[in-house]
Amino acid sequence: AAGSATLLNALLVMRLGMRFLITAALAGQCLIAGAMIAVSLAAPPEPVFFALFVVWQASLFFQVGLTVGNINAMAMEPLGHIAGFASSIIGSVSTVLAVLLAIPVGLMFDGTPL
Repeated sequence: AAGSATLLNALLVMRLGMRFLITAALAGQCLIAGAMIAVSLAAPPEPVFFALFVVWQASLFFQVGLTVGNINAMAMEPLGHIAGFASSIIGSVSTVLAVLLAIPVGLMFDGTPL
């Protein structure tokens, strides 16, 4: 899903612009998350809920594919003269933030599936 979003992004970014694609993808993520909350509150049968969950996850991965590349490109826009350095700093910061978020989650794991 993320790969197809990246290909679609390559076609749309020149026509619509990065900011519009980011805004539309984030709005889509919020709408689909709200719809999934409503579905889970309705308590559908397990097979139906699982199918909807898979569709929801695929749509989120698709929207992440539209969002992340554009956000990284937008972050490097003012730093075109040092794009390699800027890319390495952005990658380092995102890795450190991911580790800082993953450590507490890992510490809360108690060995059970849920």
